[in-house]
Amino acid sequence: MMTYQQVNSTFLPKSKDEQPYLNKQVALEANLITSKENEELLSKIDEYKNKVSELEKKIESKTQEIHSYNNLIVNLEEEIKDLKDKKNKSDCTQIETLNNNIIKIQEENIKLQEELTAQREHTQLLYVLMMILVII
Repeated sequence: MMTYQQVNSTFLPKSKDEQPYLNKQVALEANLITSKENEELLSKIDEYKNKVSELEKKIESKTQEIHSYNNLIVNLEEEIKDLKDKKNKSDCTQIETLNNNIIKIQEENIKLQEELTAQREHTQLLYVLMMILVII
């Protein structure tokens, strides 16, 4: 079984003496100094807050600028794509028209060759007739 024993403790009693007036004056001066430092620090904090808000505004404006440039880039890319498509279509139509022209020219060439051969045959026939006439 446990038994309880009384413990004797000695405590230091609180001092009932008040601090002298000089210590209070020093404390007041220290409080004034710290309050001035506190005010200076608070003013610096306000300045920094203002700078931060200005920088945030600048960041927001730059972000909007970036978005506008991105939109411009996308629009220009689409325009380039459209122009390439138009160019390809115009190239295809030019190729088709040139092919059609080549076919027409080839047909005319064939007709002219046929006419040329017909004229050669005609001149040969005339030559033969002149020879026959010269002989007679």
